[in-house]
Amino acid sequence: MPSPYPIRPAMMRLLQAELRPEEQLQWSQQPRPLALAGKKWPLCLAGLFFFGVPAFTMWILAFSPAKQIPLSLLGVILSFLGLFAGCGAGMLLAPLWAGWKATRTVYAITDQRCLAITAAWRRRIQYWHVGRGAAELIDLHRTEDHQGRGDLFFHRQIVPVRHGYRYVDAGFAGIREVRQAEALVLKLIARLPVPASD
Repeated sequence: MPSPYPIRPAMMRLLQAELRPEEQLQWSQQPRPLALAGKKWPLCLAGLFFFGVPAFTMWILAFSPAKQIPLSLLGVILSFLGLFAGCGAGMLLAPLWAGWKATRTVYAITDQRCLAITAAWRRRIQYWHVGRGAAELIDLHRTEDHQGRGDLFFHRQIVPVRHGYRYVDAGFAGIREVRQAEALVLKLIARLPVPASD
């Protein structure tokens, strides 16, 4: 079934190459770049602090008399400020990176599974089985705005961090007509048997 929304030819070729011989494509779509970029605005606001404070401090140092600050101390200060400014610049660019990454991502629902293919620097393929009781669909949930656009998540992954764990939602982010995709997934869940474990 062709997507009603345009998909970059390069991403469509990657999707077609990933399909199994007996697999039928039911739905495909690319995420909206503005939707993915919008999710990074809180990080961007934090970047204003991490970049702005070191930049302002370096501006103050540039106009202060050189004899007041020892050269060794000045080198340490500039290195420290440069590290913070670099982190801040990365945070400020996070929405641009997310938008660019969206143009190199494609989502698909077939008669057997759901797929997400991202081809930014390296190709990453994620897929979720959609049979009844499949472990990949333990937490199907949807978010939606008043225009029917939103996210459809299949699985809440537990990711270990330094002081415990955090949860990361895996699925389709920033798609149009999210209820249509959800209906297809629910239909497959009801129809398909549980995938056999390896």
